[in-house]
Amino acid sequence: MKKTLFLVVTTTIVAWVALFFIASMRYAVALVDPPLPSPDYGLQTLIAYVGVALSGVAGVVTVIVAVRRQQGRDRGCAVVLMIAAAAAVSALTFPRS
Repeated sequence: MKKTLFLVVTTTIVAWVALFFIASMRYAVALVDPPLPSPDYGLQTLIAYVGVALSGVAGVVTVIVAVRRQQGRDRGCAVVLMIAAAAAVSALTFPRS
């Protein structure tokens, strides 16, 4: 039980740290030359926070399922990371003006 909880909480925290970093990103200078259109930072932040919420829900569901039965905790952690990765890619790709 403790091992499962530690694994899921650690995975969720790693996902949250990455998404909170993306939500707070602001570029002072262009990363490439010529500069790309500036992103819509509000939409980027919204997408990252939605990813935080979804990965948190997936983490809670994983803990609930893993407490009842020991199978599926690795799959649940993978789902948390996939949600975080999809949110990160979406937040950094879609909000271009």
